[in-house]
Amino acid sequence: MRITVSGLNMLVTPQTRGYVEYRFFSAAARYAPMVKAIDVVLSRKAFDATIRCSVRIELLPSGQIAVSASAAHANDAVDTTADRAGRQLHRRSARVP
Repeated sequence: MRITVSGLNMLVTPQTRGYVEYRFFSAAARYAPMVKAIDVVLSRKAFDATIRCSVRIELLPSGQIAVSASAAHANDAVDTTADRAGRQLHRRSARVP
């Protein structure tokens, strides 16, 4: 499972990158056999202080899950998105025979 973290209009510090990797690994670890890659983008709009966390999870053998959330702080946006991604993975795993 590959986890990629990038920033759009903001700097992603090593602490933030580590926290994002930890949260998404924790959310997806139970479903590792079906997860190929997790791509996370943290973004901030120029006119707004809100942070948006968007994630795209590539699944094996095919398919993807896309989830996003916004919050005033990066960690809050990451937490909400990781929780939503975990729920989506759970739903998807229940459908796999």
